[in-house]
Amino acid sequence: MQDFYGNNTQNINNNNNAPSIEQLQLQGLELTRRLDDPFDSINGFDWLINRYPALNNRISKARTAGFSDEEINSAMQNMERRLNFFGKPNEVNQALGRTEQSMSDDAAFLYVNQFQAFRDAFPDKNDDEIFNAIELSKLEGVNPGALLQSKELYNAFLRGQKERESIYESAIRGLTTANEKL
Repeated sequence: MQDFYGNNTQNINNNNNAPSIEQLQLQGLELTRRLDDPFDSINGFDWLINRYPALNNRISKARTAGFSDEEINSAMQNMERRLNFFGKPNEVNQALGRTEQSMSDDAAFLYVNQFQAFRDAFPDKNDDEIFNAIELSKLEGVNPGALLQSKELYNAFLRGQKERESIYESAIRGLTTANEKL
């Protein structure tokens, strides 16, 4: 599968193993290489039509009528919420014209924008710290901004993640050793 940059994508979580911080950092380095000017590389990408492909004509008419993309997106989100009451998520996605590729492109676009927003908001943080904060926030359910504001909080969550990885790896080694003895 390719992302909207044309790069091949792969799941680092191939064997249902939790990704390590090192794997996340490698992904982050690849992302930041593409982020020198993120909007340059996505020039011509219409995030709103990508998010709602089946509503292309409605979106175009609304834009022509002078509505902003934010106003149109808000209306589309409200419509999608109503659709979710009556259908399953895959049925709603199909009705909106979404494909796996368009959803992947949308997620990548949102991630790039989130990364850039944190880069702008925290100019004293390097790209690795921003990437780690975003990934840790997903794993721990914490606001990435809070992790970036507090070095102590960031380090505590990073230590906790590394400890969990160590326990997980030990358990896997133990299972492998036990299986070899059988």
